[in-house]
Amino acid sequence: SNINGADISGAVLKDAHMNSSKVVNSNISNSDMTGANLYNADLTGTKVSKETLNDAVLCKTIMPSGQLDDSGCKR
Repeated sequence: SNINGADISGAVLKDAHMNSSKVVNSNISNSDMTGANLYNADLTGTKVSKETLNDAVLCKTIMPSGQLDDSGCKR
């Protein structure tokens, strides 16, 4: 899915399958992404609070800064 420039702050995205999603220049801060799968997702330029991604699966995920995060690849 592509979510570009959207404000979905505070959304409940628990256990969402967001594989290969493009969430670019959006706002997902204060959203519940517990268990969300962000494998190969692109979050470039997206506003996100650290707590939002605490329990999300990050693998080959492009973070808002443009850096790659593989911290959840072994889950």
